[in-house]
Amino acid sequence: MSMKDNRGLALSKRSESKGFTLIELLVVIAIIGILAGIVLTSLGAAKMKAKDVALKEQMSDLRNAIETYATINGSYAEALPYYGLNDNYHRCSNYAIETYVTDTNIKTSLKEISNLTGCSNSGTNYNNLCIYCKSDINRYLVVAKLPSSPIPSDPNSAIAGSWCLDSTGFSKKTGYFAINKNDCYSCDYTGQGCQ
Repeated sequence: MSMKDNRGLALSKRSESKGFTLIELLVVIAIIGILAGIVLTSLGAAKMKAKDVALKEQMSDLRNAIETYATINGSYAEALPYYGLNDNYHRCSNYAIETYVTDTNIKTSLKEISNLTGCSNSGTNYNNLCIYCKSDINRYLVVAKLPSSPIPSDPNSAIAGSWCLDSTGFSKKTGYFAINKNDCYSCDYTGQGCQ
């Protein structure tokens, strides 16, 4: 199918087309935008997993620092902050870390863990805290929210999606942790839920 121009030359309809239509360009731009969104979402998830790995490494460093402290001092008693005499939860706020932790290695590890959790950890009470810790003469316990987990809405509840380590050798992700416990044994109130 051809047409003739004013001079009588045959022109095909295809030769009149000199580029892409606006619709074609918009479709290509939309596809590129969708693909870019998928890639950026994947990168965000990978970044959170990397932060989780960094927190686990810091928890391992903390365990080494606490064990070294106990070897030198003969107990775990003052290795971790004790915030408030009547406080059953002993959360490791930045204030408590600065005020009560004397060992430089333990303090450095706790500060790094605090930074990695994604919480401000700035309260002197239970607000904005995502690290729970306590120690006595014979044992210690540290639970920190994983960066990929949501910040707890109820500060007096369990910390979901956390990494727990204790003096029994436990170092594992806990799906739901009751913070009134003395070790990482109970991942939830039924004793189940460790991942």
